[in-house]
Amino acid sequence: MKKIFLGTLIVGAIALITFYLGKYILEIRAREALDPTPTQPVKRVDIYEKITATGFVEPIVSTEIRSEINGKISRILVEDGYIVKAGDLLVELDKTSLQSEESMANNEYNLQKLSLEQAERDFVRQEELMKKGFAIAKDYDDAKTTLNKARIQLEVKKSEWEKAKDNLSKTSIVAPQSGTVTDMDLTLGQVIVGAGSVNSGTLLMKVSSLENLYAEVKINEIEIEKIGNGKQPIISFESMKDLTYTGEVLSKSPYAKNENNTRVFPVKVGFKSSDGKVRPGISANVEFPVSRVSDVCAVMLSAVYADAAWQYVFVRNEDGSWRRQRVETGISDIRYVEIKRGLKEGDIIALSYPKKNYVATNPISDFPKEEKTDNLEN
Repeated sequence: MKKIFLGTLIVGAIALITFYLGKYILEIRAREALDPTPTQPVKRVDIYEKITATGFVEPIVSTEIRSEINGKISRILVEDGYIVKAGDLLVELDKTSLQSEESMANNEYNLQKLSLEQAERDFVRQEELMKKGFAIAKDYDDAKTTLNKARIQLEVKKSEWEKAKDNLSKTSIVAPQSGTVTDMDLTLGQVIVGAGSVNSGTLLMKVSSLENLYAEVKINEIEIEKIGNGKQPIISFESMKDLTYTGEVLSKSPYAKNENNTRVFPVKVGFKSSDGKVRPGISANVEFPVSRVSDVCAVMLSAVYADAAWQYVFVRNEDGSWRRQRVETGISDIRYVEIKRGLKEGDIIALSYPKKNYVATNPISDFPKEEKTDNLEN
């Protein structure tokens, strides 16, 4: 009896194992029969093609303020962010030494004027004596030479005096244009270096027009010809999400620059900011509209492949197999590409290379001769 029970138990265990093993094998075969290739039907969408780039905001008109002379700052009349008009006083340098130089040059000029007057009187006297025969030629010639030297020396002293006055006037540094003061970092008593032929001198500040601004962006060589097609670019800012401006292309560089092994063309996009919210130095996003289409057949960008001659997609046949179908594409955005020929709405296409039911040696299917899609009619 015990042997019969044990035999029955063994047979039952074998049957149970066989059942679950068979079920597992069937499940594996069922999963293998499924095609895991991700798919999507061809559908109609609106596509807005644009080129986007990021740059930094700069003023169109900005002047660096530097002193023409060396000196020590004695007065500072503005601060960063001040709005000034052309001619407004910005900074004054210590005038003490230059006032002394100007005063000395003025005195020397006046002394030379007196010397000239004396030389003129001496010459007139010698000239009268010469006419009367009471003077010798040497005395006359000497008086004439002294007079000419006095005249030349007066011009020299006048130039020195004017230079001293000019240097004194340069201690008052004024705004060359209307705008906003930026990039200022000065302290009273600071000694500055004047701009000369061998150095640029100390940068005191900048006076910039914050109404007329531009953003410089870099566009790659493939897209540069699409820029400036008469459509106005849109400028936006990461730091001010709700703020946008309509701009215009001010310039496109005629030659490319090499950046990170990529050929790019600098493009300047100008815009007006009369509200004063945008300041130089912040980053800006520039969007260049290229073209727009509505209600067209489209597929995901990742679904389109290319060989040496054609573009194609993988289309699923009715029996579940895949074929390569030639397509003609139009414009694209970051997700979709327009399909002008080769597909119709509802066709199932692969979003990646097919994993099953595909024969790689089969040729690419060309356009049907009678094909005429809605996209072409539009």
